[in-house]
Amino acid sequence: MMKKFRIFLSLAILSLGFVEAKAQYAVKGMLLDTKGAALPFATVALLNPTDSTMAFFAISNDQGLFEMKNTKAGDYLLQTAYLGFKPVYKRLTIAKDTQLDAIVMQPDDRDLKTVEIEGERVPIMIKGDTIEYNAGAFKTKPDANVEELLKKMPGIEVDRAGNVKAQGEDVKRILVDGKEFFSNDQKIATKNIPADAIKKVQVFDKTSDQADFTGIDDGNRDKTINLMLKDDKKNGLFGDVSGGVGTDNRYQAAAKVYNFTPTRQMAALGMVNNINQFGFSLNDYINFKGGIGSLLNGGGLQLNSTSSLPVNFGQPINGLIRSAAGGVNFNYEPVKNRRFNISYLGSSTKTTLNEDQYTENFTENQRFIRNRTSADQTTENGHGFTTSYRGDLDSNQQVTANASVNFGNGRAFSKAQTMSLLENIALNQLDNSTQSSSNNLNGTGSLSYTLKAGKSIPVIRLTANAGFSNDLDKNNWLNTTNFFNPNTSFTDNQYQNNTSDRLNYGLQSSTTAKMGRGYFADLILGVNANDDRYQRTQGLLPGEGNTVDSLEVDFTRQVTAFSPGIAIKRNSDKTQFTATLSAESGSIKGRLFDQTTTESKYLYFLPRLRFNREYASGKRYGFQFDSRVNTPQTTQLQPVVNTINPLSLFQGNPNLRPEVNYNSNINWVWFDQFSFTSIFASIRADYTRNKINLARTINPNLSQSVQYVNVDYQAGGSVNLEFSTPIRKLGVNVELSLEESLNRTLAPVNGIINVNDNLTHGAEISFKKRKADKLSLSFGGSLRYTDAKYSLQAQLNNSFYTLSYFTEANYSPTDKWNFNFIADVSSYQSDQFSQNIQIPLLQAEVSYFFLKANRASVSIKGFDLLNMNTGLQRVSELNYLQQTQSNVIGRYAMLTFKYKLSKVGAASGGNMDIKIKNR
Repeated sequence: MMKKFRIFLSLAILSLGFVEAKAQYAVKGMLLDTKGAALPFATVALLNPTDSTMAFFAISNDQGLFEMKNTKAGDYLLQTAYLGFKPVYKRLTIAKDTQLDAIVMQPDDRDLKTVEIEGERVPIMIKGDTIEYNAGAFKTKPDANVEELLKKMPGIEVDRAGNVKAQGEDVKRILVDGKEFFSNDQKIATKNIPADAIKKVQVFDKTSDQADFTGIDDGNRDKTINLMLKDDKKNGLFGDVSGGVGTDNRYQAAAKVYNFTPTRQMAALGMVNNINQFGFSLNDYINFKGGIGSLLNGGGLQLNSTSSLPVNFGQPINGLIRSAAGGVNFNYEPVKNRRFNISYLGSSTKTTLNEDQYTENFTENQRFIRNRTSADQTTENGHGFTTSYRGDLDSNQQVTANASVNFGNGRAFSKAQTMSLLENIALNQLDNSTQSSSNNLNGTGSLSYTLKAGKSIPVIRLTANAGFSNDLDKNNWLNTTNFFNPNTSFTDNQYQNNTSDRLNYGLQSSTTAKMGRGYFADLILGVNANDDRYQRTQGLLPGEGNTVDSLEVDFTRQVTAFSPGIAIKRNSDKTQFTATLSAESGSIKGRLFDQTTTESKYLYFLPRLRFNREYASGKRYGFQFDSRVNTPQTTQLQPVVNTINPLSLFQGNPNLRPEVNYNSNINWVWFDQFSFTSIFASIRADYTRNKINLARTINPNLSQSVQYVNVDYQAGGSVNLEFSTPIRKLGVNVELSLEESLNRTLAPVNGIINVNDNLTHGAEISFKKRKADKLSLSFGGSLRYTDAKYSLQAQLNNSFYTLSYFTEANYSPTDKWNFNFIADVSSYQSDQFSQNIQIPLLQAEVSYFFLKANRASVSIKGFDLLNMNTGLQRVSELNYLQQTQSNVIGRYAMLTFKYKLSKVGAASGGNMDIKIKNR
């Protein structure tokens, strides 16, 4: 395996070496001001004379020296730029290593805060703590989006799932002209806004809105990208529409329309397809379903490799999915510091999912097999509205308000057969047919008031929040259950209706007081309450009158919590320190019908610590420690057994205690803006007391009873290292990531604690061609190896791994043609599972652009050219190993037409006309 991996990397690196195998030279020089002082952190670029895009660049050091290595022979335009100085241009021909005379830059007397220098295209400018990229200096294909533009920019990395890093850190916010876009959903901005609408890209660490208003640094920093629009995009309508048809009745259609002005942003997005492409994110899905609490009340949100959520957040996409989605976003800021936002996102999905599942289960003295075959059809619809307002009443008062409302419905039909075998002898079998429907409604809101009070107590802040949700699920099923030793069989045809209502509300206050020497103290007080009610009726079909009283549930949960605390903080541009000690005192009351089933009180002290220090430009280290309380959910507490699956009877536990979670993280970021080399290292540790987990009792006939219980703890930790640097001699950027993680889970099986340790080793390396005017090429590979151990059954210990390779090539010989090829090869191997599987997934696309300014394009795409796509997941959890094989979308070809709206002439910011006087 590793031999194949090394051969693959060697051949790929050699291929890039051949691509770049041309004479390479160094260009050196020095930048000075008119007094002969060095100019550090100035940008020097070699521009292509034909279109002014950047070919090579460097940044001067503390002595004003710069060096561009591995440049190619040819004619260039040398550009130097430094904030507060006039750019310098020189024509330059490179045929050998070149030492330039000292370049003297003249001060610019204009007010740079109010005047934008016209006609200049400085590729990269360092403005204090902000790195600013000029989008026009980076060449992209005519229909590129912002994500493709960011990939071209040094110091910014975009992984294959669309996640963005800048200067070695995860980007937390992406703004458009300083404003949120669709509630700051990053991928909606990067994947939908066209690249040719962007004038500049700014990267910086954004302080919180509260710190901006009060002037007191609270230590919060978010790595942020701000997309600055071109001037002609701020007062017009632009966007695109596209549609495609393909083999096997495949289709897709999409439309994007934008209208931006200096005071208003409007965007509308819509799409429909049956090629497993989604129009919303995991956060949207959680909101549609009533939030994390609603999903937990449904029995637990399991975001592992066996999940089948209709959301693309990086996991494999299983099943055949027809989806439609649409959204509208509106931002309005009539005057500075008074901003209103409202957005809507809606979606509809229909999923056909067929699965074959093989599970090895075990107890303390035996192991058994469970095979399950299922066919599901699910339809889900969701609608979400969010709105926010932030306004300064005057120079001393600010109000912020946020609200969201989400509602949805769904229908599902499922047929499944499950068989349990002991030593290849079948002991039971369940044939199940289920129809279900659901409706959900939820909303949240918060209102905050901030007052700058005076010198000794500079800030007072009050926040009120509330939320509600209502969920209704209806299920009808027909079960035929067979036990073979002895032979017994029974059939049940029943219904079950579940209703969940939740209401939560709270009030928090904080008062900031000066302590001297830059220290502040926050006195914090919070009061929160949760009122939940879960109702269940169950009976015999047909009709809903034949109820089974012993299975009915009317359970209420009331949780109140009082949380006082004090935080000591001292923050500056370079150092942020906050130490917090708080307590949470609460009570949990549970009632089944009119009888109290649980009444308990708890008190926990919750320390928190955050420290970050930037010891040099782009170099910082930090430490965070956090603790929190998780109270048991309603369905975890209610004690009535659920018989919807006769082979796995499920029951809550009214005696559950709250979990207390502690997590810590040490991190180090090192970013060199001269070479654009970055290193990110972190060590994480998590520990949970009184972890709520599932206890299983396995009967001789292999049926099970499952109940929530508290186990002593759950623990885990990881070590991560990420490294990125350019290799100029090969003309590539290399990205390397390493991960070691260990997770320990305790789960009772027949009254005996099984300790499941999962030790995972992960490595990924990728290479990307640096100069990609016509040909962009990237390739890499990853290895994820898991060693799973079980204390109850050592012979079930298992090691399995996934080895993946990828290659992506994009070739644009002219502005009219674009060729794209993607290859992904995944290999699954395991000690326990007998079958080793290799899946090659190949895609190819050809696009042709036409009409004025390449406004229109036509493309043909082939997906899964070898028709070998397979949905396979393997997982080790609790007391079982599991392999799931699912149906997935297979080979198809699609012809697509795309048309850009309101795109007139060449993109603004195109060629520059710079005249240089010979002296």
